[in-house]
Parts: sequence; structure tokens; C-alpha cells
Amino acid sequence: MRKLTLIILSAIFALGLAGCTNQPVLSEEDQAAVKYHDKSLEGQIEVVDIKRNYTGDLLRVQTTFENRSAFSTKYQYKFRWFDDQGFEVAPDRSPWKPVNTPGRGTHTVQATAPNPSATHVEIWFKQ
Repeated sequence: MRKLTLIILSAIFALGLAGCTNQPVLSEEDQAAVKYHDKSLEGQIEVVDIKRNYTGDLLRVQTTFENRSAFSTKYQYKFRWFDDQGFEVAPDRSPWKPVNTPGRGTHTVQATAPNPSATHVEIWFKQ
């Protein structure tokens, strides 16, 4: 009986630890879309979710960033759009946008491609 109790408690503990994983793993496509202009932000500001859909024939993206630091962090982000051949689409229409994310906080942003030729996106970060 004692052995059975130990096995059951071990299973419950293992399931409890599995439930503690709070970050979904980004797909390879999503990981490749995240770029850091300043390596100092890598590991501090992390993209935890990227969603894509179409509004008509325009690609739309929603991205959630998380500040892994305990302190408020100021940084900038921008979206860069590319066509199916890898050429950047309307590079001057995507300015850097400042943001201040509180310690351990998240920030969700959305963007829509500048025209229908944009088929994929990169999210860039800098200080």
C-alpha cells in the first residue's frame, strides 16, 4: 500500500511540474521571424506568441512580447514585411515604435502588411 501511495504521489508531482511550463514553444517559422538589432535585448525581451491571419488579401500579425527582467524595460520594435521572393515590401512605411514594458509584464501589438505582396514578416527589437 505504501508503495502504491508513493507511485501515485510521484505521478501527481510529475503532472504538477508539467503544468508549470507557462511558455508555449514558438514554431521554427516564428523563431526565425524574431530579430534583435541590439543583442542586449536578446533573452530580456522575448516573443512568446505570434498569430497570423488575413484581412481580405492583407497579412495581419499579432505578437506578444514578454519582459523577462524584473525591471521596467524601454525598447523599440518594428515589423519588416517581405514578399515570397524575400524582397522587403515598403521598407520606409514601418517605423520604430517605442514601448516600455513593466518588469515581468507583457505587451501585445498588431500590424497589417502594407500591401498584398507581403507574405511573411519579421519582428525587430532595439534599445
